[in-house]
Amino acid sequence: MRHLQAVAEFGQYALWETDLDALLHEACSQVAKGLGVPYAKVLEYRPAGDNFLIRAGVGWGPGVVGSVRAPADRGHPPGLAMLTRQPVVTEDVTADPRFTPTALFREYGVVALANVPIVTEAGVFGVLEVVTPRRQSFSGAEVSFLRGFANLIAAVLHRKGVERSLQAALQEREILLRELQHRVKNNLYVVTSLLGLQANRIDDDAARQALMEVQGRVHAIGLAYSILQTSQDISRFDLGAYLADLCRTLVAAATCPVRLDLDLRPAPVSLQVGVPLGLIVNEIVSNSLQHAFGPEGGAVSLSVRRVDERIELTVADDGRGMNPAAGARRGSLGRKLIAALAVQIQGTLTRPEVERGVCYHISFPVPND
Repeated sequence: MRHLQAVAEFGQYALWETDLDALLHEACSQVAKGLGVPYAKVLEYRPAGDNFLIRAGVGWGPGVVGSVRAPADRGHPPGLAMLTRQPVVTEDVTADPRFTPTALFREYGVVALANVPIVTEAGVFGVLEVVTPRRQSFSGAEVSFLRGFANLIAAVLHRKGVERSLQAALQEREILLRELQHRVKNNLYVVTSLLGLQANRIDDDAARQALMEVQGRVHAIGLAYSILQTSQDISRFDLGAYLADLCRTLVAAATCPVRLDLDLRPAPVSLQVGVPLGLIVNEIVSNSLQHAFGPEGGAVSLSVRRVDERIELTVADDGRGMNPAAGARRGSLGRKLIAALAVQIQGTLTRPEVERGVCYHISFPVPND
């Protein structure tokens, strides 16, 4: 019953503890309690020195665990257990001709002991050992209990190895993804510059304006990648911060004084959602800056907030309102693009009535990608 209880308690502890040293210490504690011995330890094999380091243990005085080393040859019980991958048991190590007692054994008056190897897929990690200062014969059931605990420790070590491999893979993936995002951003900014240069070489006003509009759309996409690069999450960024930067860039290029009013609440989104919304806001604000204001200027407002399981985005200006004639060249394409992008993110697009200017409202489900 003590054996079963020790296994159950260690298994429960191993489910939530992540620190390996704490897990090994708990294993030693449960083994010592299950076998009724005062001392237990885990010896980790160190190939560089061809010896063992006492990695964890219970019952030992200060300066033993984490410091004392033990021989790994056949003349010592842990070494023999590791080399044969079989349990090594002796009722009296001082009278056993196979072994030479170590200084630590002499200091603690060790007489009887039992060792079992801790074998993982990568090889022998080390040895689980229990000792007592009295003559004792360890039964087959007790040795089986000790072997079972060694297997539990091996399973914990395997899990820790898998966790380390996964963490390394995730870190490598994050580095590669950030590098890819950086290159995409740089390429988009190159395209933006080329479009600007080409626009400046065209005499036709309509063609030049069309290229500048494309330049603005490419810039909106590139800005999304730039914001994502500075985000702690490699796959999501804050929508409000992104759209605010986009609007500031657009307003800074306005030919009249324009005030930007922001009401932003945290709303993390992915590129798949953020880029379409950036293009939508780019179309709306660009149209306002071109057609809504006179020389006296005006204001553009942007609001982002989460309401239950939806995100509400509102973009408005206090200009002269929609001019149907202005949509013949640009507005009609812009409105079609806005409507198509809203559908892409499963959003609902409305144009609420306002006393002055134009207002767009988009409501879409909180992304769960």
